[in-house]
Amino acid sequence: MRVSQVLAVLLTSAVLHGPAYADEASVDKTVVRYGELAISQSELDYIFDKAPTNIREQVMVDGEARLELFATTLASKQLLANLSAMTPETDGDLYYRFQFALTAAAREFDQERFQKQLDIPDLEPLAKERYRVSMRDIALVPESRLASHILLMCRDECDREAVKENLAAIRQRVLEGDDFSALAEELSEDPLSAENGGTLKTEIQRDNARIDETFREAVFTLSEVDDLSDIVETQFGFHLIRLDSITPEYIRPFSEVEVALKAEIERRYRADAYKNYLLSLGPQSQLEIDYDAVDAILGPLPAESADVAPKAPVQTPAGVPTLN
Repeated sequence: MRVSQVLAVLLTSAVLHGPAYADEASVDKTVVRYGELAISQSELDYIFDKAPTNIREQVMVDGEARLELFATTLASKQLLANLSAMTPETDGDLYYRFQFALTAAAREFDQERFQKQLDIPDLEPLAKERYRVSMRDIALVPESRLASHILLMCRDECDREAVKENLAAIRQRVLEGDDFSALAEELSEDPLSAENGGTLKTEIQRDNARIDETFREAVFTLSEVDDLSDIVETQFGFHLIRLDSITPEYIRPFSEVEVALKAEIERRYRADAYKNYLLSLGPQSQLEIDYDAVDAILGPLPAESADVAPKAPVQTPAGVPTLN
């Protein structure tokens, strides 16, 4: 693979953003020049440091690869210069798309810079309070059940009543003392569970959408372990269900949810902090607006609409973001 193909995005990033990897004394030192275009030592240091290992090894020993790296970097610089020279008059829509793309990229990098510099307070008190107030929302593990079943499949053209009668007979045998697991191994048409005596390995919860709703509802109508269901019909056929175990709902202790809870609070803290930071960059006093020019583009506001340039200073939020 050619150096230019591998490094295209990396080189453009270096040209646009150029973090200084060299020491301060050499930041502005030019190491490659072509006419008005130049590559500084810090740019080359950044490109080389971030390049894949195979590319680093190639440019260390191959003069042609090294020359291609220089040429690609200088071409990227020229490309950027050409785009920066565009004007609304000569390039119209392309000019504005480029400017807004630069703005979007600037916000992305600014947010990364802001988040690196943001001091995160101790979140444990907030996490504990959130846990105390909303522990059922945060830490509740719903009741789950394990069950076994005997399935007699019934396709579109099967004799439904005959299949139900067969399963009803099996149910009666269980009630009279025959072993459920042995009957499941012998008669169930669900091969995966039949070899385990009809046992379903998946824990069943009320809202587990991966399990047929009718089947779930039947499992949760059973009151005691070893209770048998009536005949249950689902899309797969007819089931006889035995309840094997019940694990009551419980609340996980704070220690089990602490990491995830702190991560969620931090995510919201960072989002709110950056939002407040952006607001702080906006107008802090009355705007000067050419209403006639604005209305000519956007249309006049309805009479009942608030003035877009209120006399009172704009207030921006401050302080620690809330959890509301």
